[in-house]
Amino acid sequence: MRRLAQTALTAYSLEQAQITPLQHFLNTTFRIDIPSQNQRYVLRISRAGYQNVATIRSELLWLQAIRRETDLVVPEPLLNRDESLLTTVEIPGVPEPRHCVLFRRVDGRFHRTMLRPADLE
Repeated sequence: MRRLAQTALTAYSLEQAQITPLQHFLNTTFRIDIPSQNQRYVLRISRAGYQNVATIRSELLWLQAIRRETDLVVPEPLLNRDESLLTTVEIPGVPEPRHCVLFRRVDGRFHRTMLRPADLE
C-alpha cells in the first residue's frame, strides 16, 4: 500500500513527502507530511474491487459543495496535476487499479464509539 501511495503522490507534485499509515480497513489512509512547506494531507486509497468512479466523484463534489456553501469544516479534496479529483494508480504486484484521493488534512481525532447527537452538533 505504501508503494501505491508513493505512486499516487506523483500525480500531485508533492516533493519529499513523509508517508505515515493511519488506517487500513475498507480503504487505506496515509498521513502525508511535507515538512518543507508545513503542509499536511491525507491520502485515501480505495479498497480492492471498488471501481465505482461515479460514486467517488459524487462524494468529492458533495464535499466541495459543503465547503463552499456552509461553514462546516470538512476535508477538502485536492485536484491532481491533470485537474482531476480522482487519481487511479496501477503498480506491478497489485492485481487491479486503485482509486486515490488526496485531502487537505483537517485537525481532529477518530471517534471510536457510537456518535451521539452532541457529537454531531
